[in-house]
Amino acid sequence: HANYERFLLVILTLFAFAIRTYKIGNDSRVVWDETHFGRFASNYINRRFYLDVHPPLGKLLITLVFWLSGYSGSFDFASGEHYPASVPYVQVRCFQAAVGSLLAPSTFYLCRTLGFPLGAAWVAAILVVVDNALIGISRIIVLDPMLLLANSLLVIAFSRVLSASSGRPASVLLRFVWLGILAAVVCR
Repeated sequence: HANYERFLLVILTLFAFAIRTYKIGNDSRVVWDETHFGRFASNYINRRFYLDVHPPLGKLLITLVFWLSGYSGSFDFASGEHYPASVPYVQVRCFQAAVGSLLAPSTFYLCRTLGFPLGAAWVAAILVVVDNALIGISRIIVLDPMLLLANSLLVIAFSRVLSASSGRPASVLLRFVWLGILAAVVCR
């Protein structure tokens, strides 16, 4: 039964990824906040200092995907401007879509961890897969999918720490360590 459940979750996650990547490269213009996060990536790649009040983890992950895709940091990311061939925006958008797709299984596990019935967990996961706002935000280069996934994982970890057996202090300590790491990630 558990293997069948995992299999269905994998299928649901792949379906979520397919929805989020469908024609993802059709709009070759800089959209909305891609202006900011593209510029942050260019600054990191070119090792230019800039002042940002937010912690850098999400922007560093976006930069890593740009860098691994061969981006040189030479594009200005002006809003509405078309991406040149030298900017691997489709690869970075696909990374965002993959992160957004992981919201489906994390929602399922969150519901199960909180004690929801199996049917309710499936409904919640399916709703996350087809939610238009989550699909849209997972198709562009922004921090929201990463933040939502990290928050979901944090709540799962927190609820598991609270339900941990008091007879195993090492297990509880390890869970608090993971909780701390996830809390740091959520703070981006």
